[in-house]
Amino acid sequence: MLTSLSRITLGAKQVADERERQGLPPIPGGTSFLLEVPDGDDALLDYLTHNLGLELVAEFPEGFVLVANEDLNQTKLVELARNFMQARYGSTKAASILEIYDPLHSDLRVKKILEEELHESWPFADKKVFTFDVSVQTAGNFSEYEDNEPQKRKKETEGEFAARHHEWSAALHQLREKWARQQLERREEFLTFLQPYAPKLLERDAGEPAVLPDSFTLRMRMRGQGFNDAVRNYPHLFELTRAQSLRSTRTSRRVHAPANNLTVLPPLSDAPAVCVIDSGIMEGHRLLKAAMPGFASQDSRCFLVPTRPEDEVGDCVSNGGHGTRVAGAVLFPNGIPASGPVTAHCWLQNARVLMTDPQGGAVMPDTVRPAELLQDIVDFFHREGPRKTRIFNHSIGENYRCGLRRMSETAAMLDFLSYLHDVLFIQSAGNLERDGGHANNPSIDMHFANGHGYHSYLLEKSARIGSPAQSLHVLTVGSIALTTFQDADRKSVARAHWPSAFTRTGPGLWGSIKPDVVELGGDLVHDARGTLSIEATTSPELVCASPGPATGRDSVGTSFAAPKVAHLAAELQRQFPDDSVQLYRALIAQSARWPDWAEDEAPEEVLQMLGYGLPDLVRATTNTPYRVTLRTDGPQFLGARGAAIYAVDFPEAIRAVGPDYLLRLEVTLAYTAEPRRTRSSRRGYLATWLDWISSNDGETLADFTQRALYTSSAQVRAKGSPIPWKLALQPHHGEIQDTSRNRGTLQKDWAILHSHELPDFLAIAVRGHPGWADGDADARAAYSLVVSIEAINRDLEIYVPVETQHRVRNRVLSRRRMH
Repeated sequence: MLTSLSRITLGAKQVADERERQGLPPIPGGTSFLLEVPDGDDALLDYLTHNLGLELVAEFPEGFVLVANEDLNQTKLVELARNFMQARYGSTKAASILEIYDPLHSDLRVKKILEEELHESWPFADKKVFTFDVSVQTAGNFSEYEDNEPQKRKKETEGEFAARHHEWSAALHQLREKWARQQLERREEFLTFLQPYAPKLLERDAGEPAVLPDSFTLRMRMRGQGFNDAVRNYPHLFELTRAQSLRSTRTSRRVHAPANNLTVLPPLSDAPAVCVIDSGIMEGHRLLKAAMPGFASQDSRCFLVPTRPEDEVGDCVSNGGHGTRVAGAVLFPNGIPASGPVTAHCWLQNARVLMTDPQGGAVMPDTVRPAELLQDIVDFFHREGPRKTRIFNHSIGENYRCGLRRMSETAAMLDFLSYLHDVLFIQSAGNLERDGGHANNPSIDMHFANGHGYHSYLLEKSARIGSPAQSLHVLTVGSIALTTFQDADRKSVARAHWPSAFTRTGPGLWGSIKPDVVELGGDLVHDARGTLSIEATTSPELVCASPGPATGRDSVGTSFAAPKVAHLAAELQRQFPDDSVQLYRALIAQSARWPDWAEDEAPEEVLQMLGYGLPDLVRATTNTPYRVTLRTDGPQFLGARGAAIYAVDFPEAIRAVGPDYLLRLEVTLAYTAEPRRTRSSRRGYLATWLDWISSNDGETLADFTQRALYTSSAQVRAKGSPIPWKLALQPHHGEIQDTSRNRGTLQKDWAILHSHELPDFLAIAVRGHPGWADGDADARAAYSLVVSIEAINRDLEIYVPVETQHRVRNRVLSRRRMH
């Protein structure tokens, strides 16, 4: 350790002297270097930052940590190492530092910073001009904000709630101003460091960065010499990636007869609003205009200023549009009725963020960063007033698999906005290109040419969901086929309700289950030569922008699966307007099921392609005599090392009826917590992370409560027989191997039981665990919990017995601190 520290000190002085000789600006903030520590040792990270004065720049997978130190002599680290060598008291922490990497004699620090696809190009050619997204860590390692947006309490008057909300808004405004100042200071410091290389910022409004609490990203064009210097020497730079480009799905126009004799009536004045973030919408369309009274005003805006004016909100995609099709799928998820009056169930809002590309699709300009626009859109639409938007449809994404090292800036912004404002983003999983791919991003026809048949290529890493679909707090939607098609010359790639030929699949970042759910986004057909094309029979019926027919079956994609889930989310908001969107997310997942064919396939592969399955409006919104769903009331909050214990009683009238009744037991937990993009593990990314565990059959409530309050299973032995959950908490414990339900923020599990196997009660403990904000008592996660039981064959009425029994027991039995 002493040798490495000596080399770092000597190297820092040599670099400083050489920079002075060349007339380059000094390196601000000292020097940065890479440490290797035991993976998941958060206590050690706290020790490094609080006791040794190191600034934690970023965390990387497998225990690597990038730190910065203004003390070029590394005085405290050297003292710690010497004390350890002399076995002095208090120096044992030094043994936990497995390795210190000298940046002048190791390229490991550079490899961690660079996106994997850029490794072969390092070092960049000095005189060649590159465009990259550069991410810089700022201040803000600890939580400075107590809670997400307040909700109205049951006994609170409108005036009391308004005053409390105003206080919250004022505190948030001050905090965001503080973050902006800190980021602006570091931004100016960074640009001064790069001044000799004349970097050009590709940003709106002179490059104002989007406000994430711990970092910002700048898109810049500069000679390779400047990027080389920044990566090697700027201590707070933690990631360099290709400029992320979000785009819409490409479409192919076919003629289809317009809908006849259909009258669309406006929604009720207090109906939910769904904001469509896309290529713009043809707002005067006769099938959409009734749901869009705010034409080019408070419900409609182009966010590409100054490239395009604010009121240029029409669909920029030719051949029927893209945003117009998405908006139509929000209103008409099951096809467009041929006649009659139909009342729109929600208002539509239009956030245009794309421009036409040469291929006839739409793309976000390279002068705009997606995270900036998302922040602006939520600020604009999630406002006080009659249509305060809580549901956003985002059917655009990067045409490439997401990285697995850390959360992208756009995905992290989606997570942060979801946490801060209690809003729900419905995000498409992304599409594989039909043709025109390359070795690192093969298209479907390349897979076929290489002998990779359907559906095996969907399980390859190149088919992984595209950014920002890996975001933990969004509801990511994949696509399945509508129907099976075959004629004399062509046939569909997929059979009905199998994964669409183009849909991107999971898993997500840190092994999370992605996509969360799937919907009917259509499929492609192919002929004997393998040529892929679009067929009306396998395409969803969508609203189309003029010129041309008003509707069409001419486009397929996850873009059109996502808004069908947005429709369901809006219906849940209509029914539960005062609840957290975490309830909507939980109920959508709770209602989802795998198609019948999945029962005969490898469950690990089904989960990878379909997530929790196809949602159902009736199951999500309605109890029946054969199904009962119990839920938490309003948003619930839980901090690290806390536990909330719930119980559902199953009456003897259900348990004693005999062995022939099959029951489906389902539990879903959905939560949000504040993210930190500089962290690169599930535990470190969130301020507090949650999971849930259940009681065993034969375990008393007292025994379960004791077990739930201990974080180590070795401390309290479980009693009774476990519920045969499909996933379970740990890999290899459930029926589906090599996965677990607790790796994301949407955690569903289900079990099939005979009625005589049902326990007397099911207790659920929602448990809070420390993340990056360990030690901050104000760091809490907001969650909703849903439990359902259903008679699979609809042959046993269970609603009345379960609901009656449930009313007599307090739903939250206890909130306790874990040991």
